[in-house]
Amino acid sequence: AFQMVGRAQVYEAPMAATGKKNEHDDAKLLETGAQFPARLGLNFGYRYKLSSPGEDRCGVEGFEMRILHPPMRGPDGQERAESIIPMDVCFKDGKADDFLIYGLEEESEVLPGEWTLQVRYEGEVLLSRSFTLF
Repeated sequence: AFQMVGRAQVYEAPMAATGKKNEHDDAKLLETGAQFPARLGLNFGYRYKLSSPGEDRCGVEGFEMRILHPPMRGPDGQERAESIIPMDVCFKDGKADDFLIYGLEEESEVLPGEWTLQVRYEGEVLLSRSFTLF
């Protein structure tokens, strides 16, 4: 579980069940594990590292996070079990080091079950980790 640090920015994300994505300056690891109680305010996920030799810029196109989650009803009234959110990946000297974190910020997101958080590039899964919320 993580604590989000710094300022938060909210962006529209039409392919996400909630219709939005949140970005924070940083994250502080509070607890490791793959099972957590489903509760409002829980932030879970993982730190990742990617390598792309020769890449040295931000905003590389084609990256997205894909979250497989229990069915949830979004603000548009539709029920979804998958959220896809574009990612802004920054490479420095061919390496990217960041977090993929999902935060339960609304009651409609507090759902027990299996949650899988993936980093994809042009549809191909590069990283995947599953969590059980109970």
